[in-house]
Amino acid sequence: MKQSLIKRIKNKQNHAVSEVVGTILLLGISVTLFSVIYTMVLSTPYTPPTPTSNIVYSLDNSNLTLTNVGGKPLELDTEVKILINDSLYQSYKVGDYLDPNKKNWGIGEQLIFDLSGYISEIDYSVEVQVIDVNSNSIIMMGKTSIKNRPPIISSPEPYNYENSVSNTLACLNITISEPDDDAFRWSIQTQPNIGSNSGLMKVYTENNFHCIVSGLADDTNYIWFVNATDINGKTTEKTFKFTTKIAEPTVDHKDAIDYNSSNVDSSADKGTETNFNNCKENKTDTEVMNIKEYKPPAYNTNDTVDDNTANKDASVDKGTEMNFINCKDTIPDTDIMILQETNQGSAAVNENKNVNGVTSSYTSWGTSGNTPWLTADDTTNIITGNANNQQRGWFTFDDTTSTGSSFTVTLYVDFDAGDGDDDCDWVIDWNNDGATDASGTFNNPTTTVVNTGTIPSLDNATEINNARLRLDYKKSGTGSTMTVDHAYLNIQRAAITDYELDTEYQFNNTNYNSDNKQLCFYLTTPPTETLNVTYWSGSWIGLGNITHSGWTNFTAKGLTNSTYNIKIRDQNQTNEITQHSWNIDCMLLHTWNNSDYQIDFEYQFTGTYYSDPYETLCIYVTSRTGTEQLKINYWDGDSWESLGIITGTGWKNVTATGLTSSTYTIQLIGATETIDTEQSEWNIDCIYLHTWNY
Repeated sequence: MKQSLIKRIKNKQNHAVSEVVGTILLLGISVTLFSVIYTMVLSTPYTPPTPTSNIVYSLDNSNLTLTNVGGKPLELDTEVKILINDSLYQSYKVGDYLDPNKKNWGIGEQLIFDLSGYISEIDYSVEVQVIDVNSNSIIMMGKTSIKNRPPIISSPEPYNYENSVSNTLACLNITISEPDDDAFRWSIQTQPNIGSNSGLMKVYTENNFHCIVSGLADDTNYIWFVNATDINGKTTEKTFKFTTKIAEPTVDHKDAIDYNSSNVDSSADKGTETNFNNCKENKTDTEVMNIKEYKPPAYNTNDTVDDNTANKDASVDKGTEMNFINCKDTIPDTDIMILQETNQGSAAVNENKNVNGVTSSYTSWGTSGNTPWLTADDTTNIITGNANNQQRGWFTFDDTTSTGSSFTVTLYVDFDAGDGDDDCDWVIDWNNDGATDASGTFNNPTTTVVNTGTIPSLDNATEINNARLRLDYKKSGTGSTMTVDHAYLNIQRAAITDYELDTEYQFNNTNYNSDNKQLCFYLTTPPTETLNVTYWSGSWIGLGNITHSGWTNFTAKGLTNSTYNIKIRDQNQTNEITQHSWNIDCMLLHTWNNSDYQIDFEYQFTGTYYSDPYETLCIYVTSRTGTEQLKINYWDGDSWESLGIITGTGWKNVTATGLTSSTYTIQLIGATETIDTEQSEWNIDCIYLHTWNY
């Protein structure tokens, strides 16, 4: 029994020791793990975050520029590394390149590094790195490669492999450009040798180069070599080829004149012509054609004005006209036509244009009553603002009934509530683009009608009719509300007086082919304002001014057909406050011919050899009387153009300019068609076209 008890006691004691030992072991393990973790955390160094900055760089020749364009400013110890051709050139601190008073590298500030003297290669690369020292991280890295480019050879003339080049080619042309603006030398060689050229090493301001050539043979292949080498040794070589054309068989045509009945200018021939067939030859003989000047009749016509209802410019006449028939005279008498200015100005304007609508672009003000709320002073249809920067608009206005410009416009706004401590901004847009065209502030409005004063630049009807309003609530105190009941535009313009005259007249069946043409007016009294006279030729073109009584005569410019339109208007067309009138007794066209000797004949070739490369018009004059010269013209489809002048006898050969089709028309016309008192004549043996290719 005693042994059993002792055994149980021992077992109990052993059990208690095991629990204590286990607890001690767990505690020791926990302390050890915590110590290890604590030691690891404390031994790991702290790494600051990389700054977020936006650095851009540029390389201009040998200047490297770094610019801080955004983000966080960088510390003065920020490092800049520059590598040239992948080798470290230099490392800098930002603080060494900034103003000593700077605390950091801020936005917009630049660092500029001069790399001249360190870049010797033709082709090179520059790499830049911006490194934050604290975080040991790269903020920016960039690399630029610079390569020297060779010269560029282009635009050969003749172009490469061109065929049928004329053997009269005198020059080879080429374009050479240097993309890096370096100096270069160039050369052109030919094979077979027909010429060569070259240029020294220099910077060329022109890029067109040539080589004079000569002695080209027909149906032959030619090669030309172009070389360009720049000062850095970069070379471009190009080879071009061309072939001269095959020799054509010899062509020689002598085509005699065909007709004397053409009429391309729609005007009658002048003078007398006999034996036309005798000049239809390509070699001389004893038979000739004779042409002689004639003396036209010397008629004199006074054509009075016909019509006062013409309207060439589609605009309403201005002024009053009395007794138009009285100016349809050729000589002055006692009855007259009276022209008087009428007022073209406008009455005074003073109108109010209320709000008539609103869009929903801005809606933060409160509203009461019916949209658009601000149409009248009624206290029931209102808008209310109670928070800073609330906006309401756009409000539109009734259109003005007036037209034109020079208006004075004022905005009126009726406030029904306000504590006198808040402002209201106004904005007006008249270009319908949402942008502010005019703006201002109503300072501390209460229960009152306020206005903007004259709104600058809002001064014409189009802008007024497009104008729209926005109101912005600017709360500065503790007041609760601001109420607007009514808004309108006041539009004013002073009365404008402007007396004007603008009347049109028309002549019918005029003698427009006369040698001399004048437009004539007779005024019985001196004009108190100058009259301006114009004629219609698709637009009004000036003839002159009437400044005195009696006859005023103008050269009737533009009188080229049976109808002639003129306009009379007062000289002062702007803000004329005095009403003027004019007494006109005669309005007429005076036309007459000179009694001068004249000659004008047309001749025509048909079926010409116009494709031959060489073309000459040949005329042989056997004899002549008088001293006048005879002009030779050709018809270009619209008018006569000069070929030359016959001054004596014998052959007159001129280049047949304008010979581009099978029909070729020429004109023989006297060089002196006015004040010619001598009658001249010419005996012509041959008129022909000589065309050939040799």
